[in-house]
Amino acid sequence: MKKLFSCLLLFAVLCGVHAVTLMSGIKAFRDQPYWNGKANFIEENGEKILELTSSEAKNNHYGRAFSPYSTKENLVAKDKIVATAKVRGKGKFFIGLLKYRPKGGMPVTLFTEPINLTETVQEVKFVFELEEAFAKVYPYFQILGDSIAYVESFKLEKDNDTELKVSKVTPPTYGVAKPKTAVKKNPNILLMESKAIFRDQPYWGGKAKMVTENGKSFLELTSSVRGHRYFGRAFAPFSTRELFLPDSELIATVRVRGKGKFFAGLLKYLPNGTGAPVLAESTPVDLSDTVKEFKFKFTLEKLYDRVYPFVQINDESIAYIEYFRLEKVIDPSVKITAETQLQIITENDTAAPVIFSTSLKNTEINIFKFNGKNKSEEKIKTDANGKLTLHGAKYQQGTTHICTAAKGIGVKNFIKVISKEEYSNTDSIASEIKLKKPVRMLMLGDSLSDFYRGYNYIDRLNFWINKHNPGKFTFHNAGVGGDFCERASTRMEFELKHNPKSAYRQEMYSGIFKDEYDYIFIFMGQNDTRCMPKDNYSTPETTPEEQQKYLSLMVKRLKENCPKAKIVLISPSPSNEAHFEALLANGKKPAFYGRKKFVDTYDQINRQFCKENKLDYVDILSVIRNHKPLKDIYVTDGVHLSEEGGRVIADELLKYFAKECK
Repeated sequence: MKKLFSCLLLFAVLCGVHAVTLMSGIKAFRDQPYWNGKANFIEENGEKILELTSSEAKNNHYGRAFSPYSTKENLVAKDKIVATAKVRGKGKFFIGLLKYRPKGGMPVTLFTEPINLTETVQEVKFVFELEEAFAKVYPYFQILGDSIAYVESFKLEKDNDTELKVSKVTPPTYGVAKPKTAVKKNPNILLMESKAIFRDQPYWGGKAKMVTENGKSFLELTSSVRGHRYFGRAFAPFSTRELFLPDSELIATVRVRGKGKFFAGLLKYLPNGTGAPVLAESTPVDLSDTVKEFKFKFTLEKLYDRVYPFVQINDESIAYIEYFRLEKVIDPSVKITAETQLQIITENDTAAPVIFSTSLKNTEINIFKFNGKNKSEEKIKTDANGKLTLHGAKYQQGTTHICTAAKGIGVKNFIKVISKEEYSNTDSIASEIKLKKPVRMLMLGDSLSDFYRGYNYIDRLNFWINKHNPGKFTFHNAGVGGDFCERASTRMEFELKHNPKSAYRQEMYSGIFKDEYDYIFIFMGQNDTRCMPKDNYSTPETTPEEQQKYLSLMVKRLKENCPKAKIVLISPSPSNEAHFEALLANGKKPAFYGRKKFVDTYDQINRQFCKENKLDYVDILSVIRNHKPLKDIYVTDGVHLSEEGGRVIADELLKYFAKECK
């Protein structure tokens, strides 16, 4: 028997049998909420078939489903992976690979040229050659544009047959949505447009979950008994930079069907947690089996820090919400701008007048001031030209927020009061900066640059340089909260029309290459270092190799399109590791940002990158770590910069400019 087996094995080798099956079948394929499209299994002639449909979002029209599977095969450079499928349908279709490196990080996505589907089942084959070793390779199906695919079978093999012709690889392809008929633009400000982020709470009645019916997704809200009431409620905690001002009108638009009474409401939070949230409810409507669109209007009577929408059913009811939008109604004729920028003064000093320009002449305007939990409110009349001036005054220690508002429109201005010692120390650095000509700066960053606009480290830098060089320094802050190098690179590529795919908050890079800059700073890396509990915090969100890949592409594009600008990297920021260690010790499992070993790796590689590309490097890493006490650098999350953290970063950038511009 052994002799027979050996003969068969030898015969197979001699006959050129190369393929090793990695996976077979379609059962494991699934879609993902962050991709377009929907994957469902349907039954035809007693067999299960994968139905993949496309959908449209952010001007992309495609559908994708992947198969997460494990294999014990070693996948090394030059290995050939063969994907074979039997498929029919309408539109363009291709198979791709999600490739994961041994040390983790973001997957590498491989795209091939698509084929045209027909109503007749055809067998399609795509051959890939690996350019390096990978720990995992997940196959995926993708359709482009308004398409549909029915996949009957699938096989993935490793086959190193030298005769196999590798499929042509193309740039990322997602399908462009069909142009929409031009409609009159809604001047209102969109605050949120999603049903998926609504959630219930254990202290309310009811249960909320996402369901799918006939290819459409709904938020299903059911009621239950809580205390002496029978109701169901779900709210949407979301973030917005809009000011929730007195006389603001908000409109919640809901498409919903079901049974019973339904209404929308608002949870309104006073500034700086100065009270319990205020509950505002609309008049209930009757639900029916047919989806209907309802609009619920609310007017804010006070200044609020946050406003979260909620949906509610009363009694024994059920609601299926197909669509939810919250927008702020604006009056295009009302304009308010702050002419005065951030002021930094010392205790007992008098701030300069704060000036606002408005479109409202001889009109009373609301003025709100708050600093910590101290707040005040007054009304001041504009002059015949619409100017509003707050005369010089003394302010308390810390940062005072001055909010000017009318008819739901408003802006903020900030006055920062610091100690005489702190003022003197920073002023001595800034006094060394001598600008011979106007300087324009672009800052590309993440939340450390995006948060606390108007009084963050960039605004501090602007104040100090202009104090000694009046009117000569300007900046464009293109920081985006949550950014990492890949996302920033994608956003840049889309803006330059090198990539059809946009990134989260694409508008933040709109027009950045139309301006000329003298300096461009890149301050990223902390989000790239993010690690998660699923693998015991052992791998970062982005591998060092991936980070360098996207950082290199960003620098290349900046040099090509901003040739006069000097590009400067700022080292990634560390976090307060003691804060995360305390959370872990208490059984919490948070996302961990700025872990030392990952930050240090990025720091070393970035230093070498700057050396090779002749870029300047500003080291904030060692400066922050040497700060005592370290916790003062951060707000309570141990990641984002506090007032002290902003001061430290601003001082280091001032030192850089002092050396550059003597």
